[in-house]
Amino acid sequence: MKIDKTSTQLVKIYTRPNWAKCDTNIYTSTLKQELECESRRKESSVEERIKLLEKSIHKAGKKSIPKYRQLKSLKTVGKGKLNTGKASDENGIVSEHYIHAIDVITDEITDIINQIFEELDVPQSLKNGILTPVLKKKKDKTIPGNYRGIVVTSIFSKIFETIIKDRLEPELFPSQNTLQRGFTEGASSLFTAFIVSETTMLYKFLKIVLELLTLDAEKAFDTVTHEIMLNKMFHDGIRGDMWVLLKNIYTNMTLQVKWGDQTTQHVNIQQGIRQGAKLSTLLYKRYNNTILNAITGSHLGAKIGTICVASPTCADDIALLGEPQDIYKQCSILLNSIQRETW
Repeated sequence: MKIDKTSTQLVKIYTRPNWAKCDTNIYTSTLKQELECESRRKESSVEERIKLLEKSIHKAGKKSIPKYRQLKSLKTVGKGKLNTGKASDENGIVSEHYIHAIDVITDEITDIINQIFEELDVPQSLKNGILTPVLKKKKDKTIPGNYRGIVVTSIFSKIFETIIKDRLEPELFPSQNTLQRGFTEGASSLFTAFIVSETTMLYKFLKIVLELLTLDAEKAFDTVTHEIMLNKMFHDGIRGDMWVLLKNIYTNMTLQVKWGDQTTQHVNIQQGIRQGAKLSTLLYKRYNNTILNAITGSHLGAKIGTICVASPTCADDIALLGEPQDIYKQCSILLNSIQRETW
């Protein structure tokens, strides 16, 4: 990834609106008036309609919230002086802007999203994001690999991707490997831990040597190009308009990297996913699914009775369980599976 230029904002930042002091009646009535005025312009572009919606939201916020978005000096804003809610997107919109006016803007949001589904054209504003490197707990800050890139996407894109995710999950869940317990409704990381602990106790009781090897598939996934990812979704049964829509979401996707008070220009992203985006968890699971199927299909590794428990997994964290001679073979299967996906 090449970064040509950064822009520095050394002096001032916007504070989050104080929603506790929001006059909801003024906010919703103002927003309703603004949307009625904007609707007369009959903008046909989805991009323009989203911009007008966000412009109307800011106007309503200024009228209903005292000191709506103050500019404060970065040097004088101490710890605890700013609200600690979720970060705003690059347009200054936070989730509360939508929550406090859900009855007023639902029809407009629905209409815009329906237009996206009809045209299968995803506006560029929904493909942008701001990535902030966050140091992993108790890691050396001088090593780049110890940072996790958390992406803040637009609030509208979160709504849009949530709808996409809700439509995809029922189609993909039946083929999800049963040992995948992460990001799955009705399951948690405790399920994975339970499988590991029960298997360990059983093998100890039977006096059979059991080895445990833990793996993190995140970095392998970060090297997968969008083309390969879309190909996997196609073979998982996601086709037609939904596949085209997914392709358009990941075409010309960009990120700005934020470090301290500096932000890079938009950088085109052609591999990996945006950690923090709504679709990311689903795509993580689908990538790991091929690996898990390859391991469980080999009939190698630990078993409880006739049930294979060779690779209990929580999202991108995989635990390989098996006798010493099986662990080596499982690693070879896993490596071959990853190489097929990344070449």
